[in-house]
Amino acid sequence: MVLLFIVTGWLNLIFLSLNSLIEFTPFIYLLSVFFLAYFSLQQKEIFDFSKTELNDLSAIKEYKKENPKRVSETRMLELNDKLQILINSEKLYLDNDLSLPKLAKKMYANCNETSFVINELYGDNFYNFINKYRIEEAKNLLLSEKYNQLNILGIAYESGFNSKTTFNTTFKKLTGFSPTEFVKSNTSIVEKEF
Repeated sequence: MVLLFIVTGWLNLIFLSLNSLIEFTPFIYLLSVFFLAYFSLQQKEIFDFSKTELNDLSAIKEYKKENPKRVSETRMLELNDKLQILINSEKLYLDNDLSLPKLAKKMYANCNETSFVINELYGDNFYNFINKYRIEEAKNLLLSEKYNQLNILGIAYESGFNSKTTFNTTFKKLTGFSPTEFVKSNTSIVEKEF
């Protein structure tokens, strides 16, 4: 609806030149900007977590300040075993919607414990930890026959990423190559061996 008003005002200025409408054109544009701003503010959040998930996530900051060692050694080893099963056997990192609360739920733990295990045992945060596995999966896909069947975006989705930009940025950060450069450098190595 708002877009219709903008296009009408624009078409009038270019083609019709109706003076009565030209006087209202700045007002139409002003109203359009306000409506666009209003509706853009009404959109859902990008990371749409439930209230309990948001409470778990916000509690992580508080626990870090109060108690740096918040998981016992035995619980940490137990959670690490569960994490390894979810990552290595079930390949949970391939889930495009994977989040810390979702991983914690699969591990039968809370977000604080899950975050602590990843930070303590792997020296990384949740997103970097998961993205390392995703990049390894992408590297395997790029060097397999799937590369001929899928484009880079398809490889990104198959390896658990939601966008090509995030995939390319993470891939370059972790490997030093863009996905295309990675394929070219590894196919030239294979060709030299034969």
